[in-house]
Parts: sequence; C-alpha cells; structure tokens
Amino acid sequence: MLMSLRIIGYASLLLTILSICCTHPQLEQPLSTAGQVKAIYVQEVHQLLAASAHLDSLLKNSTDEVTVQQAFRAARLAYKRIEPLLEQYNPELSKKLNGPAIDKHDLEAAERKIWTATGFQVVEEFLFPKFNVTRQKEASRQMAVLHGYLKVYSNDLQGLSLTDRNIFEALRLEILRMMSLGISGFDSPVALHSLPEAHAALGGIGTLLSVYVQQQPHSEAAYQLTDALEKAQAYLRKNTSFDAFDRLTFIKEHLDEISRRLYVFQRQRSIANNPWPTAVNLDEPSFLSEKTFNADFFAPVFNRNVKSETVALGKILFHEPMLSGNNRRSCASCHTPDKAFTDGLATSKALNGQDDLRRNAPTLINATFQRVQFYDARTNFLEGQVADVVANPDEMHGSVEQAAVKLSSVSEYRQLFGQAFGEDSITAQHVQKAVAAYVRSLNGFN
Repeated sequence: MLMSLRIIGYASLLLTILSICCTHPQLEQPLSTAGQVKAIYVQEVHQLLAASAHLDSLLKNSTDEVTVQQAFRAARLAYKRIEPLLEQYNPELSKKLNGPAIDKHDLEAAERKIWTATGFQVVEEFLFPKFNVTRQKEASRQMAVLHGYLKVYSNDLQGLSLTDRNIFEALRLEILRMMSLGISGFDSPVALHSLPEAHAALGGIGTLLSVYVQQQPHSEAAYQLTDALEKAQAYLRKNTSFDAFDRLTFIKEHLDEISRRLYVFQRQRSIANNPWPTAVNLDEPSFLSEKTFNADFFAPVFNRNVKSETVALGKILFHEPMLSGNNRRSCASCHTPDKAFTDGLATSKALNGQDDLRRNAPTLINATFQRVQFYDARTNFLEGQVADVVANPDEMHGSVEQAAVKLSSVSEYRQLFGQAFGEDSITAQHVQKAVAAYVRSLNGFN
C-alpha cells in the first residue's frame, strides 16, 4: 500500500511535467527516461531562478531580517534539489554558485590574478547569523551576480543532453557529497542550514529517480531504494539539531544504504557506469569500502596498475637506509608505521640528529588521494615527492640516482627489481616508482 501511494505521488508529478513536454506537436515519440529527467531538471532550475530573483529583490528593497533570511534558505533548498545534475554537467558554474567564500589567488599566472569568490556562501556571510544592514548594498551586488549566472544558465538548458549513465553517476556522487560537504556544514558554514538542505537534496534525488521507479513500480529494488530514501528523510525530520546530529549513524545506516540501493537499482535497470577512470570507484556499492577511491586516478600514467612485486619492493626500500646520503636514514625513520607513519614529533629532526626541520612528518596514510604533495604543493605526484625528500640536505641528503647505483651492487636487489619491473638494470625512476607504489597502497578506508 505504501509503495502504491509513493508511485501515485511520483506519477502525478511526472504527469504535470510530461503533459507539457511529451505532447509537443514537434515530438513524434515520448521522451526517453533521460529526457523526462531533463524536463524535471529544467523545471527545478527555473524554480531556483525564481527563488533567487525573489531574494535579489528583497536585498534591494527590504531590511527585514526574518524575511530576507527565509528567502535565502528557500533559495538554498531549491539549489540543493538541482545540485546533483548541476555538479555533473556544469561543475564550474556550481563552484561559482556554491564555492567557498574565499578568493582564489592564481600564483602561476604571469601577473598574479585573484579570482573573487561568488555565490551563496558569500551572500550567506552578509545575512547570518544577523543581517548586516550596513553592508546591504554589497550583499545585493553579490546576489545580483549569483542571479545573473543562473539567468544565463537557464537560457542555455535547451541544448543540454542527459544520459542514464551520467544521471546515476550524479546521484551516487551527490550521496558522497552529502556525506562529506553537506551534513558537515562545509557549504553552509554560517547559517548552519545543512540538515534541511540534506533533506532537500534527498528529495531532489527521489524526484529524479521517480522517472525510473514508475517504469517498474513492483520492482523489489525500486521499493528498497525509495524506502531507504524515505527513512533517511524521516531521520532528518526527527533529528534537527546541527550540533547534536549523529552523523556517523546517518552516514552508515542511511546515506550508505541509499548508495547501495542505488547501485542495485542501477544494475537491475542494466545501466552501466561510464567507462572512463574517476577518483571514485562507482563499481563499489558502498562508499565506506576500502576500494571506494581509485589510487590509480591520482597516479601518473607510467605508474598505474602496478604489480604486487612492485609494492613489496617499495616497502623494503621504504625501510632501506641506503636511500640516504650517509646510509643511516630511511623513509621509515620519520614515517614510522606504528605511529601512523609519523614520528610523533611537532617538527622532525634533521639528518644531523640535532637541528629541527621547519615542518613535521605527516602521516602517509591516504597521501595518494591528495591532488598535490607537500605543504606548499610543489610537486604533483608521490614519485616526485620521493625524489625531493631523498635529495633534501636536511632530510636524507642523497639522490635517487645515487641510491640506484648503491642498490645495483646488491644481488638480492637486482633480483627484486627484475621481478618488479622486468628489467636487469636498476634506475632512479625504478626507485621512485617502487616507493611511491608502496605509499599509494597505504589506504586507510574501510
């Protein structure tokens, strides 16, 4: 009975949209499922546009705090309903609408350029926790920018082409986004409106999925998916305190369950994942699996899909003092496995054993999932980090070239490198690739 009521509710929404879209005289056939999802998406983009226009008008004409704050919250809820597909199809616009309220400095440009932050989070700082009337003109200007972006986007939607694969990828990633950025308060840092926004995001997911569910109303997979969505929303309605909210329970028992059910429903519908590599492994039903994130996505092309022999060699080299110039310090000297690959010190000791380095030895667990390495982001890959640390005069004061020569004099190492790389010689790149492969294996997700 409950399932039937859900389907009737979904169907009534679809009939409203499809009566507009599917009976157009220029359309010879009914819309595909992706086409129906697009119809819903376009409608909800226009709802967000209307909400932003209302807030834009209020910021120009009203000083009533309650009214303005309510309008802001309403616009944010409308944004959350479209967030999955907006992030999937136009991530750059999503950053402009909902990026952190922090200006970005482009230090690599010939002339230093500052990309000024825009979007909801910028406007939020003017309105919460109190409406700063003295800066209302600035708030109004920022809201006008946000609204302008939406107007341009809404006019360009006609050419948007959706696919079932991208839709399901967008919905799965929205669950992950909710786990990490949503309920944590990352994108509502001042208003702390994260829990109602999570509810809206789940509602948006349910609305998009209704297109697929109504085609198989008696499917057990469809029932379990809609049931998981409803239970998650019920949990949010019952637990409304941002500070007291049990995020661990919500993630484990609700969001991850939705991810699993989405995975099963997608497979039942015979909708494959996109074939290209991504940071998130969508072939895993759970986002809490140790295989959720693809280490190879963050690795250079020349060091992907490494053999187990390469990782095993890297572990040996990680503890090998011959990598240092004085043959007395190894990587493990400062990244001790039983201390979570740190040395437990506020700042590490220099190679001479007396002076302190400027920085500490951070954990290497999950280091591979960083887009850049080192505090100042001076290298992109772990392979470069290995060479940099080995060459640093205060850390290991050697070179990967010298290390390769020294290792070549040991018959056991020649055999191990041969098994790992299928070559007789030991090169500096082999050393870098092996150590990096081992560090890349230090996955803390489970």
